[in-house]
Amino acid sequence: MTTRPLRREKLLLTYKISHVQDERYADLLEPDTTLELFLTNMRNRSLLAVSIDSMTKSVLSLYHSLLTGSKEFPVIEADVHMNLMFVNTLDEQLKQPNWENAPPTGMLPPARGVRTRKIFTPAIPEEADMEVLKGDRRNCIRTMEFRFGNVYTRVISPVYRSQDRELPNRWRVTDYDTSGKLVMSTLCQFKRCSVQLAKSKRKREEDCSTTTSSSSSPPKKRARV
Repeated sequence: MTTRPLRREKLLLTYKISHVQDERYADLLEPDTTLELFLTNMRNRSLLAVSIDSMTKSVLSLYHSLLTGSKEFPVIEADVHMNLMFVNTLDEQLKQPNWENAPPTGMLPPARGVRTRKIFTPAIPEEADMEVLKGDRRNCIRTMEFRFGNVYTRVISPVYRSQDRELPNRWRVTDYDTSGKLVMSTLCQFKRCSVQLAKSKRKREEDCSTTTSSSSSPPKKRARV
């Protein structure tokens, strides 16, 4: 088994959401809100432009999960403009029999220089086996059409620190083409400012719910002395 360099691209993508078209999620965020998402390439080949662009279809699905904790990952149609803000390549030396697509199992090594333990996701095969992918209920599977008529099967999976400890604000997003070949596998994480935006919205909603509940409750009767 030979040792080869594993090159991990890390990108910072910014999304300006000008309008949420789906009325069910119209109050998800304010118009002209900007979300920032770190995208780390988990394969040892460069991400294609179409793969990077395709994340505009899922950024609100991930944000919905961040905000609500839901694992449904609904496809939310919106007017989204994306910019690529930052690119960095992290080089690692790993022994892998399949170095181009390393790592092939569900274990994800941390980025070089980052003090963290290894993290895990459900196993992602090189060739799509829908029975296996659907058999793991932690996976959310969608058939999606992107620009230029490209159709992919998108798999969104949780990320774990240990077997029973799921990490918040972490998702693995993987795409398969129509022939079942893996074309993209990334690790996604919102930047702190976007996480704070979700926390602030949750707090406002909780405060509003508490105020409404208090105002609607009948006044307490006082016993006469």
